Amino acid sequence: MKKMLCGVMVMVAIMLFGCSKPSPEEAAEEYVKKQFASDFGAKLHTSNLAYKIVKEDEHNATVNVSGNIFYEEDIQLVMDGGKWVLRSEAAQREAVAAEAEAEAETAAAVEPEPKPEPKPEPEPEAEAKTKTEAEAETAAAVGQ
Repeated sequence: MKKMLCGVMVMVAIMLFGCSKPSPEEAAEEYVKKQFASDFGAKLHTSNLAYKIVKEDEHNATVNVSGNIFYEEDIQLVMDGGKWVLRSEAAQREAVAAEAEAEAETAAAVEPEPKPEPKPEPEPEAEAKTKTEAEAETAAAVGQ
């Protein structure tokens, strides 16, 4: 009987704690860790942060995060154009410049089609007709 009672209690404990959803504090802590995560091997210590639920209801929660974050990283810099920049940024600029140069060489290798010569504009009439001459011609044409 004692074994059965212990087994039931273990199963209940597993169901209650093993399948529980993360608390708002745990979700906030995970968010903070992701927010400050670095791909460059920076050392970030968030263990001194405190997470306190300010407001919580069935579907929403507000968590206050406070404390100090210890951050340590070795940053690789290079001189580029007279300025110190991150090595990764300089490498990216070099790659973009090389790509643009390759595109320019490709464009220069392709000969552009010759532009068609512009059509000559019609020359203005040697003598412009006056209004009375135009009226006279119209009257003569109507009278015929």
